[in-house]
Amino acid sequence: MKTTLNFPDDLISEAKIQAAIEHTTLTRLIVDGLKIRLRKENGSIQKVLPVSKSTGGLHADYSWDTIHKEGEQNEVYR
Repeated sequence: MKTTLNFPDDLISEAKIQAAIEHTTLTRLIVDGLKIRLRKENGSIQKVLPVSKSTGGLHADYSWDTIHKEGEQNEVYR
């Protein structure tokens, strides 16, 4: 699909340079960026569990009370 978008000139200039460095097109660079952003917004990006591999318990930055208070919408440990 073709569409018209208005980007800041300096952003497009930087993106064109990056596309050239990566031997790709500006369109491909924008599409890839949108895909990454949409996956992140939809929660598709893998989240890190708050469990220590070495001890099998929670990382020092986490407690069960803190995790519980964050609510079910933020459950990444199931």
